Amino acid sequence: MSNPEQTAKRWVELFDKKDLRGLMALYSETCVNAQPHLPQPIKGKKAIEEDLGGFLKAFPDARFTANQTVVSGDTIAMEWTFTGSQTGPLAGPGGTIQPSGKRVTLKGAEFFRVDAQGLIVDERGYFDLVSFLTQLGAMPQPQASH
Repeated sequence: MSNPEQTAKRWVELFDKKDLRGLMALYSETCVNAQPHLPQPIKGKKAIEEDLGGFLKAFPDARFTANQTVVSGDTIAMEWTFTGSQTGPLAGPGGTIQPSGKRVTLKGAEFFRVDAQGLIVDERGYFDLVSFLTQLGAMPQPQASH
């Protein structure tokens, strides 16, 4: 699977199935992943597995929809919508967020760069962390400015 679009499509399918083992088969051993909730990029398949596995446990009904994708060379950009209910603990930027039972809907973008074998070597995610934390009740609702 050397096509970036195929890799991204498979990633979405496996995420929606909560198939952590299958997802991890898409990552290279030395992959780097940067996300808004991480204080710094995480490096290596094991660290990514821990982060992604924790997320899937916290949101067992998670759904990831690819709204639009653009491929350029070895990179795919994907605009996405995530929905899910947080029924398990979640590692957050300020510590563990206890299960809230709240349903979250979030839009964002993901960029995957793949190697010649189609393995993800770099992943960068972008989403509104304030909106995510507010929907979970882990952060107060921002006040409108006057």
